[in-house]
Amino acid sequence: MYTICDHFTMNAKHRSIFLSQLLFHLFPVCDASTQTLIRITGETVTLPCRYDLKAKGLRAMCWGRAEVPFSKCSNTIISTDGEKVNFRESHRYQLLSGVEKGDVSLTITNVTENDSGIYGCRVNIPGGFNDQKQNINLAIQKGERTTPDANMGYSDVPVQAQEISQMSKGNIIRIGAVIFIPLLILIIILVGELRSHREKTRRSANMSHSAPRCPGWELKQLWK
Repeated sequence: MYTICDHFTMNAKHRSIFLSQLLFHLFPVCDASTQTLIRITGETVTLPCRYDLKAKGLRAMCWGRAEVPFSKCSNTIISTDGEKVNFRESHRYQLLSGVEKGDVSLTITNVTENDSGIYGCRVNIPGGFNDQKQNINLAIQKGERTTPDANMGYSDVPVQAQEISQMSKGNIIRIGAVIFIPLLILIIILVGELRSHREKTRRSANMSHSAPRCPGWELKQLWK
């Protein structure tokens, strides 16, 4: 099994390749967008998820009751083969926005507090690490939405404000991880380079002290 310790024995070129490959595998973990939706019990909720149909063509996809993993979906609740739904855990889960248009937003009818949690949308895109991923945190609260009066418009600003606040916190955490992880790896590599340089310097010094002298060197030293 490959370890960081083994990495320190590589030359500088191999270390650079190792770093680029490691970062390539780390960043897909952070690329799944996340947002939070706060809704009221009894509502019909739609969790957005879309992809570029013209560029990608019809693609198979899935929704799961967990963050999008490295492959497929966790606890799949609904999926398609690209053209139609081929699995549905409950009739409450529907894709009503237009699968044939690249809109695979998940609609959940008559939501309850038990529907709260993370939902992950994954669209299968050909190629390594090309899948489109999105995580949505659905928070269902008890209460009734006030019916709009004929003379008064209904404002959903408080809910939107909470969503923006939650999204901002999530973005800060992701940005911090994206900055911290490469920095930590860079520090580890620099420490390895420093240790390697010191070891080479020590070996060079030892070799110079133990290098063979020319014939007659001892006699010349005696005549001095």
